[in-house]
Amino acid sequence: MQNPKVALVFGWGFDELNIQYHGMATLVESGDEFKKCEETYFNFHPESLEFKGIPETGYIKIKPIWTRMSDYSSDPPLIQEESFN
Repeated sequence: MQNPKVALVFGWGFDELNIQYHGMATLVESGDEFKKCEETYFNFHPESLEFKGIPETGYIKIKPIWTRMSDYSSDPPLIQEESFN
């Protein structure tokens, strides 16, 4: 909660896409934004509906600052970066 900066990495090998994602995280615990996050989550994960409404539930919303997609399976490697203001 003291430092909202986050960095995520998806993919490790040279035979798959690698994604680096830097952003700012906020905890969403109530209100209209919570309802929107909840709706989005359960639309994608209906198998988890039994957990809907648990009072301790919160969502972490991450606003991107910078992303990089790397595809080392192509020759030459494809690398795309994007910054967000």
